Amino acid sequence: MTESALLGLTGAAAGLAVASLILRGGGALMPDLGMVLSGTATGAARAISGQTAGLTRIALGGVGFDASTLVFTLLIAVITTILFGLGPAWGVAQRDLTAAMKSWSFGSTPHGSRLFSARNMLVVAEIAIALVLMTAAGLMLTSVTRLQNATLGFNPDSVLTFRVPLAAPRYDSRSAAQLLERLAAGLSQRSGVIAATYGSCAPVSGGCNRTLITRPDRPPLASGAENQVEVLWALPGYFDTLGIHVLRGRLFTDRDRIGQPRVVVITDAAARSYWPGEDPIGKRIAVGQGGFAGEGAVIIGIVQDVRYGRIETSVMPGVYLPLLQSMRSGGYIFLKSRLPVATLVPIVRQEVSTLDRDVPLVDIKMMDERFGDATWRTRVSAWLLGAFASIALVLCALGLYGVMSQGVEQRRRELGVRVALGALRGDILRLIIGRVLGLAVAGVALGILLAVPAMRLLGALLYQVTPGDPLVFSTLASILLLVALLAGYLPAKRATEVDPLTTLRAE
Repeated sequence: MTESALLGLTGAAAGLAVASLILRGGGALMPDLGMVLSGTATGAARAISGQTAGLTRIALGGVGFDASTLVFTLLIAVITTILFGLGPAWGVAQRDLTAAMKSWSFGSTPHGSRLFSARNMLVVAEIAIALVLMTAAGLMLTSVTRLQNATLGFNPDSVLTFRVPLAAPRYDSRSAAQLLERLAAGLSQRSGVIAATYGSCAPVSGGCNRTLITRPDRPPLASGAENQVEVLWALPGYFDTLGIHVLRGRLFTDRDRIGQPRVVVITDAAARSYWPGEDPIGKRIAVGQGGFAGEGAVIIGIVQDVRYGRIETSVMPGVYLPLLQSMRSGGYIFLKSRLPVATLVPIVRQEVSTLDRDVPLVDIKMMDERFGDATWRTRVSAWLLGAFASIALVLCALGLYGVMSQGVEQRRRELGVRVALGALRGDILRLIIGRVLGLAVAGVALGILLAVPAMRLLGALLYQVTPGDPLVFSTLASILLLVALLAGYLPAKRATEVDPLTTLRAE
């Protein structure tokens, strides 16, 4: 038990050191990404204290060790020592003293050759757990790769976004829309600014309105079967600023104002869903918001799909309304510029203050940051699971190496006799490698049985990857088998070097 305690405490100290390296690495790789906590505080300290409600991200760089961490680690080390040290200690204490004193007894003990010994079963379990973690990490890493290459429908490069709250009663919808138009026009004239425009919601950020649409030239649909769309308000230039390509027709212009025929732009998903095999350009559509119900408006253009909600979900059909015909107060200003953010934000503040010095700027972010916000859960999960899987793979290799090394030592007399009776070095090597391969295959098989249902829990975080992806499973199972064989090769090679004369002379 003393030896077990020494090993357990040493392992706990090593675990703390590895954990410290993981946290430092995570803080360096993802300084602004962290974990979900119960809170909406702006600071990590307040979020950790639990004095808030909602969801908050905190930086990994702000996570560190404290007294509770050390106490928890010490407690785990003690429990591990008791659970895994008591059994061997009890077994040794119950051994027959006379048999134990005979040197040949230890050399010929059958424990090293039993396939279903406790040590072998622990190795099988260790391999299975390693495969489960590796599979989870592999699926998440594949998701991250595909998220990074996902078609967003817009170009996020060099686009600054912010909101200007224009609350009632000071601003109604008309006066707010007029101020937003003047703000976008003023910013567009600034030196270093390529374009500025307005949109009611930001891509990959969620929060877009949803409503029902009807087509006046079609019979009304039954209740519950109506066509639903995302509805967005935009100024002319919104599509060009964000690099949203027009597929057919035209976009909004400054002439599309109140008093002119009402017009809308729809997305490609809306065209495919509600006008399959038809050209919707020139047809009328009634939108449930923005005053575009009744006779509705004319469809003047079709643009490519843009992901406004979660990237992992499918794109929803959408309709764009011109802000100059359908007034709205809330939304974002999109500013395209090559200037650094530190230079650009003061320019924005100055322009806003010339229109209304009492209006604050909120939610100031580059579009690249918003993309990071939309994918941080998947990226953090992939990073953490990758770290855990790497540790599990190393522990699996070390465990298999230790068990096989001990097995070779316990079977030294048997191996010496085999060589003395004519067994070749290759025979001994195949004997030990066969045992290693048997344990590895059993562990992989058990791991697959555990991983298939366990991976379903990751379904909400996966993107374009199925929980039972055969390519991921087969690749990681092959890697684990290869690592297991490499871990067992050294003990197997040592077994081929057993000298039968030395072994038998010792007996």
